Amino acid sequence: MQINIKGRQVRLQDETIKSMKRRLRFSLSRFGHAIQGVTVQLTDINGPKGGHDKECLIIVNLQKGGKVVVQGNGTDCDLALNHCADRIGRTVDRELTRRRTSPIRKMRRQMRAEKDVALNDENRLDPEGSEGAHQLP
Repeated sequence: MQINIKGRQVRLQDETIKSMKRRLRFSLSRFGHAIQGVTVQLTDINGPKGGHDKECLIIVNLQKGGKVVVQGNGTDCDLALNHCADRIGRTVDRELTRRRTSPIRKMRRQMRAEKDVALNDENRLDPEGSEGAHQLP
């Protein structure tokens, strides 16, 4: 899983980037098989004026196509990232669960319908099967 962190109008130190990557790996490590890459964009909303508003945008690219996007705000970069990291973990889990369960249910319904059709066909083709068992010799 590749993690890219970009700062817009925000200077990020190496220690901050390392701690952010560690936090994201902690949140997304159990989904590593399904994640292709992660992009984090940190923006200072007020710009060079200063202030306490930082915005975090996390984009997760999934292996089988699709993206999961989470956006959040905080007073500083760490708070904004922690808030979004929690949310992205839950959101990726929900998306992967949704992708996994829909086709399985559909396949089960198709298999049951095919079995029912096969059983009905066997009963129609074998007239001695049920009637012959009830006849006395």
